[in-house]
Amino acid sequence: MISSPSDIAALVRTFLEQLLPLIGGTLEQEVFVAVALDSQNCLRGEPWLVALGTANQVVVAPRDVFREAIRRNAVGVIVCHNHPTECNPSDDDRELTNRLVSAAGVLGLSLLDHVVLKPSGFVSMKSAGLM
Repeated sequence: MISSPSDIAALVRTFLEQLLPLIGGTLEQEVFVAVALDSQNCLRGEPWLVALGTANQVVVAPRDVFREAIRRNAVGVIVCHNHPTECNPSDDDRELTNRLVSAAGVLGLSLLDHVVLKPSGFVSMKSAGLM
């Protein structure tokens, strides 16, 4: 069960540590991941890779986030991406989050949080009042 942003941060860090060597990626580029949850905040399978980006951006379409969530019969979704440097969520991150919240609502899903991983920690956009 996912009960806090730190649970998601730990889950996604472990997922990325296992995945990135297999696909030739690194945490020096932005990587966007999603997690599907049921109504009790239990995982509906493993996290999945949505998109690989560059050193300072990752392009994400809502359809790419929610396609797998629908397949997994999710009720809620948490998205997560990394910042290779210590910067906080950007204006682009906030704009994307707002688009994802809207798209999720149309699909009958809830975007529960957008967690930004930094080298020394993370920022929960929900906890920070950014969504």
